[in-house]
Amino acid sequence: MDRKQPELFWIGGATGWGGQAAPGVRTLTISGDGGARLSEPLSIGPNPMFAAVLPTGGVVVSHEVSDGFLTLLQADESLRPEALSPPVTKKTGGSDPTSVAIVEFPSGGMAVLSANYSGGSLSVNPLSDKGLAEPSLVVRYRGSGPVSDRQASSHPHQVVVNRGSGEVFVPDLGADVIHVHRIDDLERNRPEHRDIHLPAGSGPRCLVVSNDCALVACELDALVHVITLERGEIVTDASPSIKGDDAIQNFPSAIRLTSGGNVLVGNRGPDTIGVLAWDENAQSLLYRSEFLCGGSHPRDFQLNTAEDVVVVANLKSNDLAVLDLNDDEGTLKLRETIPTGSPSCVVRQVLSNE
Repeated sequence: MDRKQPELFWIGGATGWGGQAAPGVRTLTISGDGGARLSEPLSIGPNPMFAAVLPTGGVVVSHEVSDGFLTLLQADESLRPEALSPPVTKKTGGSDPTSVAIVEFPSGGMAVLSANYSGGSLSVNPLSDKGLAEPSLVVRYRGSGPVSDRQASSHPHQVVVNRGSGEVFVPDLGADVIHVHRIDDLERNRPEHRDIHLPAGSGPRCLVVSNDCALVACELDALVHVITLERGEIVTDASPSIKGDDAIQNFPSAIRLTSGGNVLVGNRGPDTIGVLAWDENAQSLLYRSEFLCGGSHPRDFQLNTAEDVVVVANLKSNDLAVLDLNDDEGTLKLRETIPTGSPSCVVRQVLSNE
């Protein structure tokens, strides 16, 4: 990568809970020399908690509210968030969308996929040059788990599109499963899917794919499980992302995999980023180290393309932390913190250097 190429990170936030109310959606620009600049916020409604970048350069933002909806945005010439004119918003057909992803269909069409946490569903909103449409499909999941206050019903928490296998993975914290959809089924508005089962009470929250495996950060048992995607089996013992015996108070959040084989996990209990070593041949994880996240309650984080910078959304300390990553050594070091109210997501967009 050209180190002079700037990168843009879209920052969502919580307006109704967390720390200070988020002022809206913001962008963080990191220049080629490493300088970070936070834009003025754009207020677009309650709880703009998560975002996904469109292939065309626009962004779709999900609003985690009971009557869940989506908003389309773009960056202006100064790299600040800007609403389309007229504004484009559409309902997801489900409550409290926590995560969104863009899927490209075999036909060439696209759609926004939303994991509706309280609604227990996955919604498909078609996206075209004519704009964003109402949901063409809402898949309603059933299921529960043994943790009564968290698993009374299905709670999908993330959407991961795996173009290599032609599948979409939806970790369901409430039902202890990963729902697996074929992309071509979703294009045909078919709700059929298979489920990969995790241990009862594990609470799968987020995952990252490594070839035929998924590394699943589970919120309730505070472990990272390794599963095979084709066979749907757990292949190795789970690993904690913190050191010691108090892992159940860990509350893992986001998970990322570097090209050097390091797995980074947000630990909202001790306010750290855990580093695990991923052995793809042995399909195993091993705790390596952990580092302070630069704030409190690291809900999400993202790497830059060069994988030498990590931007962390610290929800309860009301700031973004910029960390330097040495991927060879598996170490993190705080560079700076940038105040902003209740940041909840960090989504990367690579910019043209022309």
